[in-house]
Amino acid sequence: MRIFSNFGLCFVAMALVLLIGMPSFASIYNNNWKSELAVSDFADSVTGSPARFTAGVGWTIEPGADDFYHEVYERPTSQVFQSTVSGAPAFDNYHEALDIVSGQFAIDSLNGLAYFSINMNGQDELTADGSVDFVGFKHFYRIRISDNADFFGGYMFGVKDPYGNSVGNSFDNSNSYKSTQMWSDLDASWVTGTGLTTTGEGTDGYDEMTSEGDSNKIRSRIVGDSVEFALNYQGLGIDSTSLSHFIFEANQGLTDPQNYFWNDKYNFDQAGSPYDPKEPPQNIYELDTLMGGYAPSMVPEPSSAMLWILLLGLGGLRRRSL
Repeated sequence: MRIFSNFGLCFVAMALVLLIGMPSFASIYNNNWKSELAVSDFADSVTGSPARFTAGVGWTIEPGADDFYHEVYERPTSQVFQSTVSGAPAFDNYHEALDIVSGQFAIDSLNGLAYFSINMNGQDELTADGSVDFVGFKHFYRIRISDNADFFGGYMFGVKDPYGNSVGNSFDNSNSYKSTQMWSDLDASWVTGTGLTTTGEGTDGYDEMTSEGDSNKIRSRIVGDSVEFALNYQGLGIDSTSLSHFIFEANQGLTDPQNYFWNDKYNFDQAGSPYDPKEPPQNIYELDTLMGGYAPSMVPEPSSAMLWILLLGLGGLRRRSL
C-alpha cells in the first residue's frame, strides 16, 4: 500500500517540477487545436460548386441559402449579373476567398480560449469566361458572438486582409494580431435619434472595443484555405455564455460597425436578391455568412497533457492510500 502511495506522490512531484520549470512566457494559444480539442463543424452552401456554374454564363446562388430577414447571406459574387439560368440570376464574377465552405469551433475553457476556423473555397477570383486570378485572403473575415440568437448585446471580432498583412500560419507569429479588432454591442442607447430602425432581432450595430492591432488577445492565422482565430475571451472579460451563438463571416469590406446589421441598415428592396433577376444584390453583395452555436459543457476541455499527468497522479494517490 505504501509503495503505490509513493508512486502516486512521485507523479505529482514530477508534474509540479515540470510545471514550475516551464517558461513563464510560454504561449497559451494552441496551434493544434483542431486535433487536440473537441471541434464542432458547421457546413455552408458553396456557390462555387460545379452544380452552381454554367460555362460562359456564371454562378447561381443555391435556393434558400440567402435570407435577408435572418441576416444569412450567400453572395460571394459580383453585384451585377450577366444572364439567367433556370430563371435565376447568374453572376459572372465569383470570389473563392469569400465563399465559406464550412466553419469550425472549439473551446479551451481551462485557459479561457475559443477557436474559430472559417474554411473558404479557395483564394482565387474567377470569371465566367474562364479567367482565374489569385488574390489571397485580401478581404475582411469576422466572427459575431452572442448569448442570444438575435445577437443583441454581443461582440464582433475579425481580421482585415490577413494575406496582405502576412499573419502567417501560427498564432504565435508576431503578426498574428496585427490587423485584428473587436467591437461590442452592449449598449444600444446610441441608436436613438440616428434614424436607424431595428428589426425583430433587436439589433443595430457595434461600438469599438479594441483598436486595430492593439490587443494580442485576438489572434488570427492562415492555414491552407482557412482563416482561423484564437480569442482569449477570459482575458477580454467576456463570459463564455456569449459563445452560445456565432456567425462566421467573410465580406469584401462592409466596414460600418455602428450600423452593421444590414437588414437594419437596408430594406429588402435596397438589399436586392440573388434569386430575383429584376432586383439582384445592390447594397449587400460580395459576402458570405454561416451561423453556428455552442452548448457549454460542464466538463472543460483539456489544455495540455501535463494536466492529465497531474490528475492521474492525484487519482492514484487517493485510491491507493485508502
